[in-house]
Amino acid sequence: MKARETTNSDRLPTKPLAAVLAGIVPAGECGGAQVRDLCLDSRTIGVGDCFVALQGNTEHGLRYLSDVIVAGASAVITDENARENNGNELATIPKKIPVIIIEDLRKQLALISNRVYDFPSESMPTIGVTGTNGKTTIAFILAAAPHELGCASAYIGTLGLGPWQHLKATLNTTPDLLTV
Repeated sequence: MKARETTNSDRLPTKPLAAVLAGIVPAGECGGAQVRDLCLDSRTIGVGDCFVALQGNTEHGLRYLSDVIVAGASAVITDENARENNGNELATIPKKIPVIIIEDLRKQLALISNRVYDFPSESMPTIGVTGTNGKTTIAFILAAAPHELGCASAYIGTLGLGPWQHLKATLNTTPDLLTV
């Protein structure tokens, strides 16, 4: 498996999985796992990350369990369909790595990610642009204006994702929750 690129998340502190999932699952299900980052893509897992295994367009993320274990995942959270469709994959996970099945995981993921990343939207103003025509232009101008005033700004949309002058291409116009 290819080593993942170093990212800002490499500087994130670890947090007890039990605290991240408090009120969602009983603390005893989490073991003593510590979580540094959340990853939906098995190719981006690093040591101490929690793999979020969901059903994709063609296959379930649990298909990649062996890859995330080798890469150093500290835990796996998955949806309520995991046992029914992926029992064989679940049986291969070492006992030291908690596998937690969460009902309505897609809905719970916003709260879970906020807890891992310390509620980032509370400390940064955010502007959304909707409509039929002109969204890309308006969003780009709104991202450029703070930069011109000496403030940090970023953009997510058709043109990419990231700091205004250093956009990276995205697979989708609207990236998944964890990418944002």
